[in-house]
Amino acid sequence: MKNLDQWILVIIALAGIFSPVVTTFINNKHQSKMKKIELEFGKRCNQDTYVKKIFEAYIKDTYNVIQDDSSNNYLNYCNSYGIALLYADNEVMNIMIELNRLINPNDTKVHDADFNIVVEDIRKQINKY
Repeated sequence: MKNLDQWILVIIALAGIFSPVVTTFINNKHQSKMKKIELEFGKRCNQDTYVKKIFEAYIKDTYNVIQDDSSNNYLNYCNSYGIALLYADNEVMNIMIELNRLINPNDTKVHDADFNIVVEDIRKQINKY
């Protein structure tokens, strides 16, 4: 009976030693995964915000060049058009290209209806983010 008691004490002692080690290992592994997920989420949020700002600038500059086709407005439009084109999906990109064909520095032939179509499609794309 004495021998059995000693074995039970040894098992309890070993469990007391290894239990914190195993718990710490599992906890660190979990925290590492959570931090990775958190960083990916933050990166995605920053990217989404950046893309939204690009499209907002494009819409603002497009509206400005439609209302007043001064060289400054046209230059701002060209800058935001090029950047927004990089992030547009195929459907929105085709509509943006068509609208761009109607906009030129001397005679802008864009009507509010054309502009509203682009705004609606860009809004749909932004809402995907």
